[in-house]
Parts: sequence; C-alpha cells; structure tokens
Amino acid sequence: MSDTLILSSSSPVFNFDPYRSDVNVQEIELLRLLTRPIMGAGGIIQRAHFSPDGKEMTAAIVPGLKLALTQRALNSKMVANGIAALIKYRIPERGIWVAGTEKILIQSAEWHMNPICGVEILDNESFKLNFESKPGFENIPGAIQELLARLSAGAKSTFWISDPEKRSDFVSNYDLEIISERIFIKFKSHRIEILKSGSDCLKADFFDDGQLLSIAEKAQYEASLSQEASTLVAILNTIEIPPLECPLFAKVIRKIAQQTATLARDVRLSNSHIESNEAGYTDGISWSESEFNAANVQKKEIRVLMPAQNLLLQKEIVAEFAKMAAKVSISIRNELSNVSDYHIYFIKFPMTNRRQKWMQGAIQNLGLLPLVAGAPNTNQALSEGQRTSASTAPVRTDVLSEIERSLRQEISIIPLTRNRKSIYSKKLSPVVFRYSGNNSPEFFEREVDKD
Repeated sequence: MSDTLILSSSSPVFNFDPYRSDVNVQEIELLRLLTRPIMGAGGIIQRAHFSPDGKEMTAAIVPGLKLALTQRALNSKMVANGIAALIKYRIPERGIWVAGTEKILIQSAEWHMNPICGVEILDNESFKLNFESKPGFENIPGAIQELLARLSAGAKSTFWISDPEKRSDFVSNYDLEIISERIFIKFKSHRIEILKSGSDCLKADFFDDGQLLSIAEKAQYEASLSQEASTLVAILNTIEIPPLECPLFAKVIRKIAQQTATLARDVRLSNSHIESNEAGYTDGISWSESEFNAANVQKKEIRVLMPAQNLLLQKEIVAEFAKMAAKVSISIRNELSNVSDYHIYFIKFPMTNRRQKWMQGAIQNLGLLPLVAGAPNTNQALSEGQRTSASTAPVRTDVLSEIERSLRQEISIIPLTRNRKSIYSKKLSPVVFRYSGNNSPEFFEREVDKD
C-alpha cells in the first residue's frame, strides 16, 4: 500500500450514530463520503415498490453487505427498523412516520428489540413498511424516496444505517480502519487518513471545505464544484418592519448581495427564488433592486441575525449592510436570542434537483414563521407548500409559483445568492477528490495521460 494521504475535514467531530440530535452542516460532506445511502445510486436497497395508496413499501436490500467495523452481515431487520427510527427521530415535523413508532424511545438501548407494528420482516433480505401521515399529507412515496436517496439535502435528512446495538458501526462506501479514534479509508492501493476540523493539516492532500484554505493555498489545489447549489435568503420581520419600508430593505440587501457575490467564483446573485430552469418558475416576477421604490427607514437600530453555520458570504453581507446603515445613523446588532427580536434573518438553504426544498416546510420547522406573521399571503402559500410536499417529485409547480408570487408581493423573504460547495485535491495527487453524479464527494484514481 502507498504512503498515507490526508483528507482535512471541516467536521468538528467523528460521530456515526445516526440517532443523535446534533448532526450539523459541517459534517455533511464527511457523512456523505463515508456512509452509504439507503436508496438510489449505490444504495442499500436494490428495489422497492409502493402500494397504490402510497402507504406501503416493500423493499429488498443488496445481498452481502456488511457493517464497516465489525464486518457483521447487514440484514433486512436492521434496515427496516433503522428507516422507521430515522424518520421518526430525525424529521418528526415532516408529517410522515412508520406505524407503531409514535412512542419509540430511540435513546433506549433496547428500542430495536421491541416489534414495530408497521414493520414486517419478510426474510433476511426483504421487508415491508406501513406509513402513516398527518391529515391531508400528499405524495408519501415521493417524500420517502427523496429522503432515503439523499435527494433532500441537509444535515437532518442525511440518513444512514448503523448497527442498532453499536451505533458507531455503519454501512460504509469504503473499507475503513479505525485506530485509537483515527480513521483511515482504504481506497484501492491507497490509505487516506481523515483529520477533523482544528487539526494541523496544512499539508493535506484533500479538503472538504474551501474555507479551510487561503487564496494562495488554493493555487496548489484543483477544485470540484457541487452540482447542486444552496440558496441564501433574507427573511424580513414583517411585524417589526412597516410594509412601506420593506422595499428599501430589499433594495439595499439585493445591492449588497450583488457586490459581495463577486468575492468567490462559486457564488452568484439570485435572479429570483425560482429561476427560469427550475420547477415553478413564473415569468414576469422581478427581484431587481431597481424595481423597488424605497421609502426612508425610520428606525435608528436594525437587528440582524446571521446563524453561526452560515459562513463567508453572509458575514460579508452583514458587514456591508452595517457600513451603509452607518451612513444614515442606523446601528446594527447581532447578539439577541429570540428570532422575533430581529429585523433581518439571513439563512442558507440547500437545493435539490434544482428545486427549492425549503418551500415545503423549512420556515415552519425552524421556528421562523413568527418573522413573517405580518405577511398573510406568505403564510398561506408556505403552509400549502408544506401540506402538498410541493418540491417533492412529482413537483406541484402551481403551489411553488404561488409561493414566489406571495413572497414578492409582500417582500417578506428576499432571494440573495446561489452558492455552490467546493472540495479540493492537491494537484498531481494520485487520487482525486470530487463530486460524483449523485452530488456526493468520492475518491477517484487520477487518470494518467499516456502521451
């Protein structure tokens, strides 16, 4: 085996227990690299069928799969119970669950020993799940398939299967070796060690976050851009900000976003929430700052919230906004605790298959609905998006179009930028770290030019 290569990860922890509540955005690239998806390309499930009403799924797993550390054989009970527990524990607000999981205590070490009425084990490689949902919930099959195939981007919906008894042992994309909490990936003839955030890794061969590298250092590496973008928006507190002032906020924030989008090659200004090549696009809706007739802001203080997980670009936007506000004697604050105390809330949402998934429940699930309480059309449109799973295939374009129209009419949630994630490989490294066709990071052997 060749010399050990180094992957520097932005993840602050190595924790492969899928039932913990603190999975964060810094871990997503590492989790998607190491853990195998449940469904879809490279998934644990090789085939699945839904009943006509969508409430029953019969599935078969790929035979011969093993857990990464103990090499224990994977079986259908591990997968079926794992899916049931993950849906119940990680996304309880989604409105879907496997029958019988309502009272499961995932933190109990013996939870998997008790039978679940909605889980039927057919044999060692196949099982059946019966789903229930909130009244009026539509498209259970589409929602389940997107979750299990990791098409719903984000930390909470990055599912993986582990040993129910030893949760740190999981089904991996690679052969792994763990020595005294050090993780090594065995890839062909190569050995790759993963160093977590904060480690001394300036000489790393790979980085899963470009912000770990300076501009000068990036010249020594080749970048791979994610196929899917995330979208940065600004939510206006429609109770605190009078309707006549919303256009000024939109005008200023969009102008600043346009300026700061030039800071990185993987960032650009959003034309709208839903753009012309995306489901739900409505022609004629413009978010150009020139469209907003701006009144004067009466406040002497603007309170801005930038969640900690939203990094470079948001900080630049807040800094630029503070400079412009200072010119008219307006101060900025960013240390309050209650969401409803802020005038502006910057937040980044992941996109899936060119669809704005946040339009079907993220605002409600994150407790941000009080910010748009003064925008009744926005509230109604977002509620319909959640009820119908509007961004889940098949897409409800009429519902998505109505959301865009409502947001623009009331100027409640402002589109700012589209951001693509970058991962890096050292130039001429024998292994390349890049995004694959399913938008997950993978290792590939570098092709040698025979000429």
